[in-house]
Amino acid sequence: MSASKGRRNVLDQLGKIGGAAEPEPVVETKEEGKQKSKHDRPSRKGKKALGAHFDPVVVMELKILAAKQDRTLQSLVGESLNLLFEKYEMDTIAPE
Repeated sequence: MSASKGRRNVLDQLGKIGGAAEPEPVVETKEEGKQKSKHDRPSRKGKKALGAHFDPVVVMELKILAAKQDRTLQSLVGESLNLLFEKYEMDTIAPE
């Protein structure tokens, strides 16, 4: 017996004990299932997020540099990735 079948049997038995009928499954349409959030931006379409964990002092230093250069953190990270790609003789493809 697979784990899901075993779990289903337990749920069925619990439903019989409590006398409650199993609820009908909810079927979502394509429009209902797709919720908009503040992260759904056209500029992010086709992009992947890339993150890393650093000490707070590193993040602060990067923010200070961004402010001094009047640039975004993303553009500075793009520049640093291009420098890394260049070091390893790869195409510099990250937008700055």
